Amino acid sequence: MKCRWLRYVSIVSALCVAVVCAGCVSFDHTASHDPSRNPPVQILPASLIQPGVLTVGLNAKTAPLAGSSSKDNHMCGIDVDLAYALADQMGLKVRLVDIGTDTQDALEKKRVDVVCGVEQQSASASKEQTHLWYTDTYIPSGVALFVRDAQHTGERIIPADRANSISPSLPVAHSKPKIAVQSSSKSAWAVENVFGDESLVSQNSLQNVFDQLNSGAVPYASCDVLAGLYFSKQHNSTVSLLAFVQKPHGYCVVTSPKNTGMQQALTTALANVKAQGYMRIIEQKWLGCTLDTSRIATVVSSQSSSRTFASATQE
Repeated sequence: MKCRWLRYVSIVSALCVAVVCAGCVSFDHTASHDPSRNPPVQILPASLIQPGVLTVGLNAKTAPLAGSSSKDNHMCGIDVDLAYALADQMGLKVRLVDIGTDTQDALEKKRVDVVCGVEQQSASASKEQTHLWYTDTYIPSGVALFVRDAQHTGERIIPADRANSISPSLPVAHSKPKIAVQSSSKSAWAVENVFGDESLVSQNSLQNVFDQLNSGAVPYASCDVLAGLYFSKQHNSTVSLLAFVQKPHGYCVVTSPKNTGMQQALTTALANVKAQGYMRIIEQKWLGCTLDTSRIATVVSSQSSSRTFASATQE
């Protein structure tokens, strides 16, 4: 299985050199599976919309999670590779469906079996309230700080007013560090919340954000961690991930709370995909690195945190 999956990753890497956000395109792509191999994860046919096929919902406008190949208009990205890895664990073919943001509707109307790329639910939201069942997270999500020459600081939760005493490369809130952000974005809100509005250097695109950083106009840039790493890899940029701004969350696979058979299969399949190293392969392919949030500093608002910082070893 490992060799076959590695061959698949190589093929998709060649086909999907660049992912761009597509328009409202409906994708329906079915991949083959080797039926001679015994799947390690059993799933009942009643748990599937189509026997022998895992129908996966994605949002094709969320590169690098999912986007469309500029060459053949097929979906590719982190979530596409994950969908194939999960289906491979279950011994199923794959059908990809672009559902946009209609996750709950697509599951309730049985257009898809599962949906990838759904952000981890908040602690205050119950599964009954959202009408979705969530797996564990498979990749981090969150606002990140980028610099041209990063020094990882280890596992810490750091109030912004004491960050510089822990690592010289981390910005200090009271010094009002200049941080390039995209206007009206989640990143701009997070940076303002932690460092104040005087730190914002607003730009109208992610390209301009990183142009500001690469030119030396600002010492820091902030954006979604996956978008920043993907952008850096695609443009052969020298910028590096420094820290998270506020605590990171993660992306999950979701299914119907009524589909207990799928829930059990997903739990085992995702655990296998992570334990067998496939997620590391996918992260390296699309982001140029692997993400271990326990080894990346997190800068938090000093006003909202009573904690100082946890002990950790330097990388």
